[in-house]
Amino acid sequence: MGWQKLDRDKTKQVIAKVMDQSNTVLFNPLTSEAECQSLPFYRSMLHYRITNYASLPSFRMEYLGDGDSFFLFDGLADTIYKVNERASLSLKMDSVVPYLRFFLQNVNVEEGEVFLVEDTAKLEFMESLDFAQKEHIEQNFKKPTATYEPTLSAFIINCTLYFMGVLMHTSVRVDMDGVVSILDQTMLMQAGLGLNIHG
Repeated sequence: MGWQKLDRDKTKQVIAKVMDQSNTVLFNPLTSEAECQSLPFYRSMLHYRITNYASLPSFRMEYLGDGDSFFLFDGLADTIYKVNERASLSLKMDSVVPYLRFFLQNVNVEEGEVFLVEDTAKLEFMESLDFAQKEHIEQNFKKPTATYEPTLSAFIINCTLYFMGVLMHTSVRVDMDGVVSILDQTMLMQAGLGLNIHG
């Protein structure tokens, strides 16, 4: 569905709820814009983002909310796990990879950001590689594929992750509660050119 801009009345309602729960005044409905989008793995939660245009520079904060309760994206896995308990999480073969992408985009780890690579064209450093390096990546790159393991009551996603300048073949376990854990990983190629991924 993509992002949908909320009308003025709905924006006021969302901002009022957010301010009530945070006890802070960050947004004025007259100078802020609120948007939301649905996520394929949540039945009762939407992804909200609120932008304050009154400040210089403008700033944006993102939340998960059901209209009454709102959870700020704070970079912690526990926050997403808490939402999963309330949001009627629904993981299926067609929604578990989007869930993993969402999880990695919104959870911080001490060592740095981790990205799910779904298209090598979105790796900026590819243009800096020689032909042999590009060919090596293209031949060994794996798009995310998910299988369900009944004995584990979990999905196993075989994928490529980009982490601290390194491309890794990785197996990721996602259980039915949305808990994510890395099972194993093998280095595909060390880019050594910084974390430059679009998307």
